[in-house]
Amino acid sequence: MNNPAIAPNQSSQPSDEPLPQPSAELQQLSTQQIATLLASIRDGFFSLNQDWQFTFVNPRAEAVLNRPGGDLIGHVIWEEFPDLVGTVFYYEYQRAVAQQTPITFEEFYPPLDTWFEVRAYPFEAGLSVYFSDIGDRKRYEAERQQAEERMRASHTFLNNIINGTSDPIFVKDAQHQWLLVNDALCAFVGLPREALIGKSDYDVFPKAQADGFWDVDQQVLTTGIDHITEEKLTTADGTETHISTKKSSFTDAYGNRYVVGTIRDVTQLKQQEQQLKQMLWRFNIANQATHEGIWEITIVDGDVANPQNPIWWSPKFLEILGYANETEFPPDFNRWINSIHPDDVNRVLHGFEQHFSDATGDTPYDVEYRIQTQQGAYIWVRDVGKTIHNHAQVPVMIVGTICDVSDRKLAQDAVEQQQHMLKAILDTIPNRLWLKDRQGRHMAVNQSFSDALGLAPTDLIGKTDADLWSAAEAATFWQEDQRIMQLGQPETLEEELILPDERRWFSTTKTPMRNDQGQIVGTIGISTDITERRQAEERLRQAKDELEDRVKARTAELRATVSRLKREVSDRKTAENALRRSEQELRQQAVDLESTLHTLQKTQAQLIQSEKMSSLGQLVAGIAHEINNPVNFIYGNLTYSADYTKDLINLVQLYQQHYPQPIHAIQSKIHLIDLEFLLTDLPKLMSSMKLGAERIQSIVASLRSFSRMDEAECKRVDIHDGIQSTLMILQSRLKATLNRPAIVVETEFGTLPLVECYAGQLNQVFMNIISNAIDALDNKLATLTVRPHPLASSNLDSSALDHPDSSDSALVTPFVPTIRIHTTHADPDHVQVTIADNGPGMSTLVQQRLFDPFYTTKPVGKGTGLGLSVSYQIICETHGGSLRCVSVPGSGAELHIEIPIHQSEAT
Repeated sequence: MNNPAIAPNQSSQPSDEPLPQPSAELQQLSTQQIATLLASIRDGFFSLNQDWQFTFVNPRAEAVLNRPGGDLIGHVIWEEFPDLVGTVFYYEYQRAVAQQTPITFEEFYPPLDTWFEVRAYPFEAGLSVYFSDIGDRKRYEAERQQAEERMRASHTFLNNIINGTSDPIFVKDAQHQWLLVNDALCAFVGLPREALIGKSDYDVFPKAQADGFWDVDQQVLTTGIDHITEEKLTTADGTETHISTKKSSFTDAYGNRYVVGTIRDVTQLKQQEQQLKQMLWRFNIANQATHEGIWEITIVDGDVANPQNPIWWSPKFLEILGYANETEFPPDFNRWINSIHPDDVNRVLHGFEQHFSDATGDTPYDVEYRIQTQQGAYIWVRDVGKTIHNHAQVPVMIVGTICDVSDRKLAQDAVEQQQHMLKAILDTIPNRLWLKDRQGRHMAVNQSFSDALGLAPTDLIGKTDADLWSAAEAATFWQEDQRIMQLGQPETLEEELILPDERRWFSTTKTPMRNDQGQIVGTIGISTDITERRQAEERLRQAKDELEDRVKARTAELRATVSRLKREVSDRKTAENALRRSEQELRQQAVDLESTLHTLQKTQAQLIQSEKMSSLGQLVAGIAHEINNPVNFIYGNLTYSADYTKDLINLVQLYQQHYPQPIHAIQSKIHLIDLEFLLTDLPKLMSSMKLGAERIQSIVASLRSFSRMDEAECKRVDIHDGIQSTLMILQSRLKATLNRPAIVVETEFGTLPLVECYAGQLNQVFMNIISNAIDALDNKLATLTVRPHPLASSNLDSSALDHPDSSDSALVTPFVPTIRIHTTHADPDHVQVTIADNGPGMSTLVQQRLFDPFYTTKPVGKGTGLGLSVSYQIICETHGGSLRCVSVPGSGAELHIEIPIHQSEAT
């Protein structure tokens, strides 16, 4: 605000004169050149900012005010010229700024003993003031009054003659003041005769016009030669007209010279010429600046099909189609039609005809189609046109542009293909998948989900659980979804559902769905049918019960037999031997049955967990593969997008440099879109998108590393990669939530050789153990009376956690949930991985059954008891290693994994 730009093409124009279109030369003027122009004008000029401080003073103003401009710049006008306060100058300047309207007035300035004509023009950052000394003119007015008295007698007769003339006529004296005007001139100017007689052009017309009239009048008076010219005239009501004026000189008997003029209105002709010039100028600018091809069809007699209609292609139009000039691609309507792809011709012609036939202009012509280039290939272009009508609403021209959109069409096709492929993959997997918003409405479902309900996928979109399930089931699902969105953590549970045909059991994992800003906007669900597994478990339980019943029955029979033998056999020793043999057989049968049952449980657990992890691995690998393709496409195009964005920003900045004062419509658009912020933020946005794509690539790499779908065989791998990919997948469970701080993971990796193992199975072990550690830490946090600080940075004493009755002011040490992972080269032939947590620990009884199948300490629905059992088999039986647990209640737990470096040694 304290250093406003001076824009002569805006602030130097009077309020009643429309701003002219800036010429190309004026748009190229620098600030120094503008200052030079202002210094060269005959009027005094100075500009003030919003604080009434001088920001510019030209030499003429310095001479009139008798003050150097350097002494005035930055000073307040009312302080430098206090005698202005309370005068007409003071109130008129204040009114111009307050009303934001140009002000023109004449006033006597006593300190300089002269009259001034002042024109003040407000602009956005202050006020521009032009002033000229009119003291001589005021003196001339007195002299003119005497001449008017001498001529008044002859005017009456002359007025009767000239008032009968239809063309405007006037007579001026040597001082350029009107002595005689006819009625036609008064009507033309829009002022009564009293407002014109005795006045000069400066009293009626803007200074710029008056200057021109004055120069011509002076030339006629001096040379005596007639002058015919075309001039622009602004009447009293603000109407701008163009006139053809003939001015002649004559001398009266006293030797006084006069100017006699006649006027003819040529406004309509000039307007037509100006419109043509503006149209040619705009087309010239567009041809130079745009990256789009321009075409134009001049319509003869309102007939678009007339073969005589002139047609023009711009150089960019020909360049897009691969032609060098109009000789290679003649400006012919049929030539254009014949180049359009046969499948698109009817659609293009229909759109063209619909637009042309709509006289209201409400039907646009905006079509994308394929057109053949000079090389014979087809490219996609977007063609936009506009019909121009004359005052009688007859179409006289159609102008339009085309641009090459082949890259965008190819990108759209690629995205649509990726979307169809991803949908096909989701529809083919046996798991039920769905997405719901925060209101519980289904946003997307896969085919398995819709098949289970016997409805089409489109019939499920927008439906809630209340529309699909019973009231009790819908209420349960709603509570689960709300809990997951509130906690921001995924949850896995088992549930029995009533489907249209039968009851089925499902293992369901629900995950919070987030938008690009990380806000939770709904839930994602994936469900696996485990009915057969539950049925197998039930059959296993029944078989176990039957075996126990049979053992009890057999025992009872044997006992009865022993009793009978005791009664029947008198020899006690014989009876004891028979009893001993029977008991040994019974024990052996019980041992055999128990061993068989244990083997069956282990086999079933391993099959269930293997199938579960296989399905998970396939799903993870498939999704990682499908995500990787569009991400690579996006990441590969980000560089080009950044380059294109940089080029466009440079182009806009170049426009700002060479066209600092655009038209009002462009200025409004610049303010509306906040161009300065957009130019600053757009490169940052592109950089953020690149970082996001790189992050997705990293996540996909971790998913593929964890799934190990291409590494099912035993091979040498770096087990640190498996640990890191597992931590990446579990990252969402390690982050802080509303109810607990983030879980700290401390890794201490030793220098390990490549280990020969089954990488996918080993990753499964890491996943099971770390997941159990997270569950243990969550359980401990849930039992603490004092809630841990979210940042784990307060100075609380640990005794407060053990003594909940202690006062709030007691110092306690916060509990920081921590998982430590340590690897070491245990001996030349083995490596060891230790995973420890500071959770609640385990009792001796729990440690004894820790690796038993189906044994779990978690609530129903939270775990199956298979994770550590399968992990034990993978480490001990598959890899020939060892897995043991060391734990003390209240002090956390440590699981030690030791496997041989070479499997040949293990076998």
